[in-house]
Amino acid sequence: SDGRVVVPMVRLGTYFAGAMPNEGALDPEWQAKLEATVKAFADAGVYVLLDNHQDAMATTNGGAGLPWWMTAYMQETAGEVPGCWLACSKKDSY
Repeated sequence: SDGRVVVPMVRLGTYFAGAMPNEGALDPEWQAKLEATVKAFADAGVYVLLDNHQDAMATTNGGAGLPWWMTAYMQETAGEVPGCWLACSKKDSY
């Protein structure tokens, strides 16, 4: 043996869009299901790494992840970030 310790662990993907489909509060049903899932793993001695995942940002562009209301807000206010368009328009700025 090389002395390494094996730790039972699962990477559990979650989506912010599921947690907060409407602005302002977590969805209590989603939260209860998440807590039950984490508890089931804990009861089996398995550590849980929550992965607040997003795939192609949001449903507004064919993916999953951020709630629609959040990406809509980001799109509505994108031009309000000082210097954003100036910095992003320069070819070598990124």
